[in-house]
This record gives sequence, C-alpha cells and structure tokens, in this order.
Amino acid sequence: MIVGTAGHIDHGKSALVEALTGVHPDRLAEERRRGMTLDLGFGHWSQNGQTIGVVDVPGHERFIHSMLAGAGGIDVMLLVVAADAGVQPQTVEHFAICRLLGIPQGVVALTKTDLADGAQMARVRSQIAALLEGTAFAGAPVIPVSAVTGAGIEELRQALLTGGGRAPGRDAAAPFRLPVDRAFSMKGFGAVITGTLAQGTLHTGEEAELLPGRRRVRVRGLQVHGQAVTEAVAGNRVAANLAGVETRELHRGLELMAADTFAVTQVLDIELSWVVDAPVLPHRADCRVHLHTAEAVATLIWLEAPRYAQLRLVEPVVAAPGDRLILRQLSPAATLAGGVVLDPAPPRYRRADYAGAARHLAELAAAPDLSARLRLWLEGAGRSGCDLAELARRSGRRVDQVRAALAATDCVLSENPPAALATSALPVIERELLAALDTFHRREPMSAGAALDALSLADAPHWLAAAAGRLVQGGKLEIAGGSRYRLQSAAPARGAEQLRLRAAIEEHFRGLGWSAPPLAETLRKFPQPGARALVADLAREHVLTECQPGWFLHAAALDRLRALLGEHKTGKAEFSVGDFKQWTGLSRKLAIPLLEYCDRVRLTRRAGEARIIL
Repeated sequence: MIVGTAGHIDHGKSALVEALTGVHPDRLAEERRRGMTLDLGFGHWSQNGQTIGVVDVPGHERFIHSMLAGAGGIDVMLLVVAADAGVQPQTVEHFAICRLLGIPQGVVALTKTDLADGAQMARVRSQIAALLEGTAFAGAPVIPVSAVTGAGIEELRQALLTGGGRAPGRDAAAPFRLPVDRAFSMKGFGAVITGTLAQGTLHTGEEAELLPGRRRVRVRGLQVHGQAVTEAVAGNRVAANLAGVETRELHRGLELMAADTFAVTQVLDIELSWVVDAPVLPHRADCRVHLHTAEAVATLIWLEAPRYAQLRLVEPVVAAPGDRLILRQLSPAATLAGGVVLDPAPPRYRRADYAGAARHLAELAAAPDLSARLRLWLEGAGRSGCDLAELARRSGRRVDQVRAALAATDCVLSENPPAALATSALPVIERELLAALDTFHRREPMSAGAALDALSLADAPHWLAAAAGRLVQGGKLEIAGGSRYRLQSAAPARGAEQLRLRAAIEEHFRGLGWSAPPLAETLRKFPQPGARALVADLAREHVLTECQPGWFLHAAALDRLRALLGEHKTGKAEFSVGDFKQWTGLSRKLAIPLLEYCDRVRLTRRAGEARIIL
C-alpha cells in the first residue's frame, strides 16, 4: 500500500511523514538548509504484518511537477492541512489533482494542533468539510495530529490502514510496469531506479525495456522498502539495480516494463474532467501533460468539447487504457483538467472524422472490460484486422491475455500470422472475393480455379483464406485442387480429358520438386495438344513458377525452399554452393539456377562466393 501526502507548503507534511515512519523524507542538502521539500521524499513503516510506503510531495506551487510525478502511484491520499493556517491555495490544487487522478481513498491529517485553539480548529474543520463536500472523499476521516507531541499519530496510522484496505487491489497478473521517479548510481552496484510498481510482478534476472526509448536492460537486483528481494509485486515501492544501461541515460519519466507489451505513442485519445471554474482550452491549444512520472507538451484537438479529445504530443510517452493524466496550462501554470486514456494508439483524425471519433470514444469509455475494448478496436480496423502483438501493446496486456479476452468476442483468429478480424468485416471481403472469382472465370474459362493470391485483392492472405473457408462451408465456393478455388456455379469449359491432363502435369511437377527438368523435356512426356497452354494456365494461377526461362517449379517446392532457408537462417546465415547442394541433394547444374532465382526474389543475397539468407 502506498500513501501519498498532499497539501500546502509549510503545513507539516515532511514532519508528519517522519512521525509516521521514523524517517525524514527530505534527502537533499538544499531541502534541509531551506526547510522546504523541493522533490519527492520517501519513507515506510510496518504494522499488522503490512508495510506501508509513504511518498512525500513538495507543497510549493513551483514544484507542482514534482508533486504530480509522485501522485500517480498512490493508493491513499493523505491530505495535510495545518490547524493554524487552514485550507490554502495549494491545498485546493493538490486535492483537485488527487481527485482527477482517481486516487480511491483519502484521510485528512489536521496538523500542528499544538499551535491552534479549539475555535481555530473548528473553523479549519469547517473549511475541510466544505472542500470535501460533493466529492468521493466526502466524509473522509479527519485526524488531529501533532508531529511535535506525537498526539494522534497512532490514530492516523490506523485510519490509513483502514483506507488502504478499502482501496481496490492492483493487477499483479498484468505485465510489469514501473514508472521511474528517481535514478541514481550506487557505488559497487551501478545504475539504480526507483518507483511504485503500478502493475504486474517483477523478478531479479528479468529482461525488461526502458521506455519510451525501448532500451533493453536486465534487472540485476531488487529492493522493496530497503530490503533485498527476488520478487516485487504491484503496489510495492521498488528500487531496481539495472544492467545494460548507464546512469546518465536514466531520468524521471522513463518506465521499466515487460518487453514488447506497451504502446510508445505521441497520440492519445482521452476523456477529460475539468477543474471547477477552470477555463476550457480552445481547439488546438497547447498544454502540458503529466502522465505517471512523465511530462510533455501537447496540442489539444477537440473531438467533442469539453469531454472527448485527442492529444498530439511533442515527445513520445508510454500509455495504456485507463491511465490517468493531468492537463496544465502552460502560462500562467495552473491545473486545468484530469483525463483518462481511452486509446493509446489511435489514428490522427481528419476534421471530417471528429464526430465519429467522439462516438467511438464514448463507446470505449463505456466498455466494461478488455473484451469489449478489443471488439471496438477490431470493428474500427475493418477488413485489415489487427495483429495480436499490437493489440497487446495497445491494451497493456500480454498476448495470451488478449487471446483469452478475444474468445469472448465475435471475431476470426489467424494463427499465422497471429491476428484477429471482426466477424462483421468478413461479408465485405466475401463479396469482393466472389466478384473477383466471377471475373476470373469469365477471363479464363478453361481454368479449373484460381489461387487466392492470383486475384489481386488488397486483403491479407489469411483473411482471404478465412473468407474463402466460410464461402466453401456456405456452398458458394468449392476447392478446385491445392489452394485454388472456383465458384460453385462455375465449371471449367474443358473436357474431362483436358482436366485429367492438367492434373497429371501438376502432379508431375509436384512430384519432381526442385529436380524438375526444363519445360521442353517435360513436354516430351506430355505430347498431347494443349499441354503447353495448360502449363501457362498453372503459372498464371501461381501453381507453377517460372524460376528461369523455360524452367518451372511447383509452388509446394518453393514453399519447402523458403522453409529450408528459414531453418538455416537461425544457425549459419551465410552459406556456400556446396552447403546448398548438401541441404537440397541437388547437383550443381540445378543448384546454381535455383540459387540465382533465390537472389532475384531476395530470399538470398550473393556475397562473393558465398550467399547470405535474408
């Protein structure tokens, strides 16, 4: 559980943290000299078998950016109000930020009670009640305390424990995510980062990425609240010792994450809630965005003011659906609104698309779970479908979690490549496939059918195959041999003898594999009239490929060739003619023209006497 302070400068936040934890959070010499918190401070205490981490934030308006960097990982807000001063401007702004960030629980500490009489404390309690009224924190416990005398400290600890128990749990099964709030070097260890583990479970020895730069690193060691551990879970305050990166490359705003699981983006679709009486920014206004520990300047594009907008950021950030962010005015600096990320990887909309995009965001905002969001994204992708790895990054989940969530949606899954398509997109593909086959039959009345990749349709092969499969099941298409299809109503305009000859020629080439002789020799085996034309038909339908003038190979042989090169690419990517002869069993007479074909279609590249598999 993480508790975070909020409140005006000089209201006793740091002294209160020291009274709660026994550790003064001001770690910088400048902070101690000036008696003012300038950056984030940290402490913790253990009670009832639980360790409670505390993030102390600066109260001065000039350091609000530091406050925002620490507020994103908080489970319980500790709003600090001094009894001798009452609610002040930064009390109000910090409280607004906590509300906008959706911090689930809160406790108010009425500090410096040793400096206020009963009447003054009553006035401040009234101010606090007015501040909390109408919010999710209305009725939150207000605990009078004194860091000087220790009065109320134990009651405050109990109230914070109770609030933490009511806060919703973090997702420990999700991919791990650690927003960096500090980075430093430790003698004998090297680069160290700290932060609150927002989700997932992190282990020592784990390979990870530092985003948004996608720098690969390894977690050499972990500490939670100063104790060495092998595992940290969501909600822990974590220090991670990293291998593979220099300290000078680390800074606040980075995120340590499970590799290939989160979107790095400069465009965010968001839903906004505005601070009461704050000015609503105009279309295309610039603002400052605070997201976890990162901040960036962005342009606000209204899709439906004042609720749905797109942010176009100057610098890349890491985001996932449900992330909370804060919008601040550039000058004069002021907190304006809080937002929820609905889509971390949307397109840049044209003005004509704004209304439709706003309706889509309203649906995303109402989506109750991952399955519903995936369904909306698939429907938006139309006939292109979505790669499962991209859906995982877009949703901040693992591919297996995305696959499980897709099981509850009406979609078509492809295994190679791993992708998904909304079932509602298939009818369009099916209509165009039927029309293309009809055109093919009119143009090639002698052909038994067409391979899908010969129809010049724009759709991905796996979705064409899915559409063809449905049409075969529905009785509108039939399989014409191999990977060829024809309309159920279309019979080839040729006699039975020609069909037998065509099938014999195809099987002849299929059986010979890579060892097929030149066409002239093949035609001597098939002296029947029309044999050459049938070979041309098979080539047009991509059943045969003319690898060299007058030398044809079957598509199945070329598929085996690609697979063979793929197998050897994982080992020895560079090879000689002799290696190739050994792999294929071919003589030099056949190996050389086949290698020249590989060079031409960029399966390989010649490098002197050797070749490199591409």
